[in-house]
Amino acid sequence: MPPRPEGRGFSRKTDDLLREPTQTPRVLVVLALPQDETEWLTITDAELVLRRCAYWVSLANAPERDNRESVTVSLPEHQRFDVAALRALMDHSRTGSLR
Repeated sequence: MPPRPEGRGFSRKTDDLLREPTQTPRVLVVLALPQDETEWLTITDAELVLRRCAYWVSLANAPERDNRESVTVSLPEHQRFDVAALRALMDHSRTGSLR
């Protein structure tokens, strides 16, 4: 398993938007990319390849935070963003069970 990315924060406004109730659920997807920018992406006519992995989290119904400037979110290791996860997220979104 690749090393976990160091926790980084994002703005309080972004956190508020991700937690806001919407008809279409919002999820935060974070890419864990290699240190060397030249290794991030390969594009050909046949494929688009991103190196390393991505994780997702839904902040719907997450408690309000006391932070005023920035927020740090934990990304569960078992919530890797891959084809199976994308399909499951779409199914949960369709049925209204994504929380």
